[in-house]
Amino acid sequence: LYQLLRDDPFLIRPLILSFGASTYLSETLIRKPEYFYDIIDADVMQTQKTSEIMYQELAQSISRFASVEQKLRILRRYKRRETLRIGLRDLLKIADVETTTLELSNLAEAALQHCYEIGRDQVMKPKYGTPLNEEGDAPCRFAIIGMGKLGGYELNFSSDIDLIFVYSDDARTDTGNENTEYFARLCEFLIKAMSEITSDGYVFRVDIRLRPESSAGVIIRSMESYESYYEGWGDLWERQALIKARPVAGDMAFGEEFIRMIQPFVYQRYLDGVTLTEIKADIRRTKARIEERLVNEGANLERHVKLGPGGIRDIEFTVQCLQMIHGAKRKSLCSHNTLEAITALKENTLLDAEDADALAAAYRFLRTVENCIQIEADQQRYAIPEGETEARELARRVGYPHTSETDALETFRADYRRHTEQVRAIFRKITTTSIESADGLDIGILLSEEDSQQLETFLSTFRFENAREAQRLLKQLANGSDGIQFSPNVRRTFFKLAPTLLNVLRDSPNPDMALRYLSAFTDKVGARSSYYTMFAEKPSTLEVLTRVCGTSLYLADMLIASPELFDLLTVPTLVERSKTLTEKQEEALQIVAEAPSGRMLSMLRRYKNDEIWRIALRNILGNATLPTTTEELSDLAEAALQAIYPEIE
Repeated sequence: LYQLLRDDPFLIRPLILSFGASTYLSETLIRKPEYFYDIIDADVMQTQKTSEIMYQELAQSISRFASVEQKLRILRRYKRRETLRIGLRDLLKIADVETTTLELSNLAEAALQHCYEIGRDQVMKPKYGTPLNEEGDAPCRFAIIGMGKLGGYELNFSSDIDLIFVYSDDARTDTGNENTEYFARLCEFLIKAMSEITSDGYVFRVDIRLRPESSAGVIIRSMESYESYYEGWGDLWERQALIKARPVAGDMAFGEEFIRMIQPFVYQRYLDGVTLTEIKADIRRTKARIEERLVNEGANLERHVKLGPGGIRDIEFTVQCLQMIHGAKRKSLCSHNTLEAITALKENTLLDAEDADALAAAYRFLRTVENCIQIEADQQRYAIPEGETEARELARRVGYPHTSETDALETFRADYRRHTEQVRAIFRKITTTSIESADGLDIGILLSEEDSQQLETFLSTFRFENAREAQRLLKQLANGSDGIQFSPNVRRTFFKLAPTLLNVLRDSPNPDMALRYLSAFTDKVGARSSYYTMFAEKPSTLEVLTRVCGTSLYLADMLIASPELFDLLTVPTLVERSKTLTEKQEEALQIVAEAPSGRMLSMLRRYKNDEIWRIALRNILGNATLPTTTEELSDLAEAALQAIYPEIE
């Protein structure tokens, strides 16, 4: 070795860089000294590998072995060997950050395809057979969908790979097992085989939390099940996550069918003002929650390259916000890759040239920093070290020279601060909206507003005394409560209704009480989509309901206890005129005569409550004077007594 380095001193740099810049790469070389010949081979170090090349190299090595464990060992060792090559190409600046993240993504794809084939042929088939389609005349199709950084060809050195799994038919295998069970077992094998840490390391950690219902959801669904879920329950965060979805293993053609199926959900062609605002508000709200969680965990936000203010996530969220808004009508925006999407947004003038260039430069810089943090020990770290020595070492890994004239750490910190400040300013510009926009009330912003003073100032115009409680109840009407989340359709319907609702609440005698009882009423009756639609189409009904709920605790409690009383609000003729004593007597006698044995009193009570509700409504709506109201109540009592008296033994 010494002789080789003496004769070819240019080989010293990659060796010293490996040992000096990364504990992980150093340990790889020490464990496998034969890898040294890879890093001094110009052909190896200058070659950018596709996933197809990596797949073929793996196939050649795996074909020499028979057992599952031996083949998985080859996958782990190949991953470590390729990470050494890719890492040194990055540190030596042979490859830029786009090439580095692309090669890491290609490595994950090739390993995942082999892992799938091993599981399908050697683990599943002997035990469960081959899954078939519904007709039983062809195999059931299966695809692995890459999400997140894998989907965007943007993996870094210690990334998890985000995956979801899909199959075509809810049928059976050729041995009679349910396809759902077969694919669930296959997915469990894939996750364990890829993630398990052994003496040879691991392949890639797998994260499946981006599937429907996240950690609470099933591990795999059929295509039909995905379509049904996204149509009925898919949320904004899922639309955002699916921007990066692409097939990475399994039946790639079937995976493309899955991508075509989700496109109308991800990129919705018709977006009203409410939906546009909801997208921006949801993204800004999500980012705020992330930063709040980090602070609660004791993290230093300013040093967090990925999730801190102006970090990588700010860039991704900015880009994805614009993609969701404009992607349906501009297909060039529908890219999985962040840098490609930034270029497309610039070309479509949806980002100022200056902002687009700033985002692209910051993204390359921050991803380089992230890679250099993680390559040191192959750990999921995202924070710039607090210690000056460690931070200076990071700056040197990133490529900042330290000379007598320039301090690497100071220059690095200045560039980091400049990039993150620019990114945060652009993120705010793209995602910020106002409660009162040019188009009127912005309910999405109202529900997410955290500034108590601004919230109180706005809601006080609707005569609410407790602004924070009013916001909570409005959120409950829009989103659900007690662990029940309404579908996006229900939320959209409420958002359209909200301006009308706030106006009628303002006109009710007590807006706070009216909103409280309205929320209780909708909780009791359910079917919110139908009620919200009816209120939007018949605002007069909503106006009467809020007037009742804001006027009388007694009547509001009656309504909550007996929601069927609401029907009287939908038939105006019932409260247009008063009833005579004779009419009430006839109605009460008929109830007593027709009542089944043992139910006479309960039916008479029901009649009394209906009539009290009707009489009170006439008074509240101004259809009856006080003398008329008291006369009707007296007649009701007399009619009830006369009807029941003959039945008293």
